[in-house]
Amino acid sequence: MNELEVELNCFQRVREYADIEPEEHLSEDHAKSSVVPASWPTSGRVEFHNVTARYQEDGPDVLRNVSFVANPGERIGLVGRTGSGKSTLGLSLLRFVNIASGQITIDGVDITKIFLNRLRTSVTLIPQEPVLFSGDVHSNLDPFGESSETELASALAACTSIHVPDGSDQADHAHPAKTARPLALDTPVAANGENFSQGQRQVLSLARAMCRRSKVVLLDEATASVDHETDMHMQRVLREMFPDCTIIAIAHRLRTIMDYDRVLVMADGEIIENDTPANLVKKEGIFWDMLRNTGEYDELVQMIETKPSTS
Repeated sequence: MNELEVELNCFQRVREYADIEPEEHLSEDHAKSSVVPASWPTSGRVEFHNVTARYQEDGPDVLRNVSFVANPGERIGLVGRTGSGKSTLGLSLLRFVNIASGQITIDGVDITKIFLNRLRTSVTLIPQEPVLFSGDVHSNLDPFGESSETELASALAACTSIHVPDGSDQADHAHPAKTARPLALDTPVAANGENFSQGQRQVLSLARAMCRRSKVVLLDEATASVDHETDMHMQRVLREMFPDCTIIAIAHRLRTIMDYDRVLVMADGEIIENDTPANLVKKEGIFWDMLRNTGEYDELVQMIETKPSTS
């Protein structure tokens, strides 16, 4: 009887998925207006023009009149307290929220005029919890067979230079081991990457992002669940291996974005500060206050003063 119940539940779930309304309906006119060059985006310039957004069409505004420009190759950090709107801003770039007014463009193209599939395959997202599938490292780095063996091996080699704990690390309570389990393209991967530590899963997620070769990379608190040393090495790889990419990082830890080109501070769905980390410290505003509340103020300011060269 239990087996029958399981099978009936599976059938019901399949029916539910089959009846889900598509996120967009593709008309011929829409298809014509959605044509963009095959090489798009070529530079990765992201612009928000007075964007107001909602999760539901008749719901409250969760972004309010947001405007900023991320220049090609620029690294921008998004910070703010819980509920400030920083994750919503990231979701709006992938059209997971309704844009009530204003416009978001990538290389001058309005993202509402682009097929969702094209948009979401053109912007690489590195989330806090990586999605890994049962198989091997090769199939997880390149699930659609779009990269060569050389490219995959190069990406993996760059990212496995990151020293991560070889166990069940959890954020700041973890300590990197001296040697981590070596990863190769044929290394087996369990469902959800359960045979790897959190740090190793993020390393694979970073390597997969390298293989995507996107001009725009969105990090949604991608290093919030790894230890400080792994975070530091991941930031090094981002600097060295993504030099021509526009990076927008939603940050949980302020130390993650102290050497970024600019920081946007959000509150109540609005951008309230927008400048370099050094200038924001000099202004002694919201960002400065956030630094002081970490208990690491002197160390974080020192990170600004010793910003690594990107050359």
